[in-house]
Amino acid sequence: ISGGEPLLYKPLAEVLKHGKNLGLATAIATNGMLLNERRLAELKDVVDTIAISLDGIPESHNRMRNSRTAFPKMAANLEKLRRSGIQFGFIFTLTQYNLDELDWVVNFALQQGAKSLQIHPLEGCGFANDNLAGDSPDRTESAYAYLICERWKEQLGDKLFIQIDFAKRKLFYPARYLRLFRSHNGQIPVSETTGCHGLRSYLPAHDRTSLREDIADR
Repeated sequence: ISGGEPLLYKPLAEVLKHGKNLGLATAIATNGMLLNERRLAELKDVVDTIAISLDGIPESHNRMRNSRTAFPKMAANLEKLRRSGIQFGFIFTLTQYNLDELDWVVNFALQQGAKSLQIHPLEGCGFANDNLAGDSPDRTESAYAYLICERWKEQLGDKLFIQIDFAKRKLFYPARYLRLFRSHNGQIPVSETTGCHGLRSYLPAHDRTSLREDIADR
C-alpha cells in the first residue's frame, strides 16, 4: 500500500490485517516521518515489509520532499523501526542529477540495517510533475544506474537485496552495456560528453572512455 502517505489512513492496520488473513504478503511505502512507536505497534503483526523513501543525501532528500525536516524526522524513527523487528528497506528515486549519491544511499541502507534497496526512476506525476519537470533520468543515466547496481550486487551478495525498477521502461540492453562499458579493472568508464551529470564526479578521470564513440562503432 502506497500513496500519498499510507500512515495518514487511520484504518491502515485493519486493511493490512485483512490482507494477511487472505494469505497475502503485505507492505507499505512511506516517507517514514510518522513511524512512531504507537504506529509501529499497530503494524507489527500485519505488515511484512516497510519501504521508506530515501531520495539521496539529506539535502537532496529534503529538496525532493519539499521539506527541510523530511530527512531528520525520517532518520529519527529508524531506531524505533529496528526495535520493532519489522523488516524494512529503502526506495531511492533516481533523477537525472543524483546518480552520484547512489553510493551514499547504499551505505546508509547498510548502516541502518535495511534488507533491501529499490531504485525507482522519477515519474512525471504529482509533485514531480509540477516541481521537477525534466528531472527524470534519460536512457544514458539509467544505463549507468543499472551498471552501478550490478557492481554493488556483486560486492554485497545477500547483505542487501538491490532491485532497479526499469521493467516497464525502454531504456537499454543490459548485456550490451555490460560488454561495452565495463573496463578491464571493473570500473565503469564515461564520456565527458554523454550528459551523465552524476558520473562526471563519480568516476576516476583516468578511467574514462568515449561512450558516444563506443555506441556509434556498434
